[in-house]
Amino acid sequence: MRYDSGRAIFPVENNLGPFYETWMGDYDPDAVYTTTGWNNVMVADDPNNPDWMPSTTIVDLNLRKRFGFGGWGGGITVSLDALNVLNEDAPNRVGFTGADYGQIGSIVVPRIYRLGLKFDF
Repeated sequence: MRYDSGRAIFPVENNLGPFYETWMGDYDPDAVYTTTGWNNVMVADDPNNPDWMPSTTIVDLNLRKRFGFGGWGGGITVSLDALNVLNEDAPNRVGFTGADYGQIGSIVVPRIYRLGLKFDF
């Protein structure tokens, strides 16, 4: 079982300006000082009050049984895996910029069953 309580997300805006970079010559006292590199982004909301992604609970099960072949030690192992048994569908990636804030980018992989056979000798 895996449990994720959800993570905080903050809306950010690109190119809110004016910005002052360390390589710029004249300092503008009204500019925001930034050292973010290629993209000038800043939190556009109260950083002490973030939005939260929903919590996620994922349960995986595994059943296996080995069947031996006589006295020579070989056998076959049959296994069945059930991944995401509860079929959790919470988002695990959402947009956080002004243009796509809250837009779901992907969800948890849906329920999957897997059957396996292993021959050992």
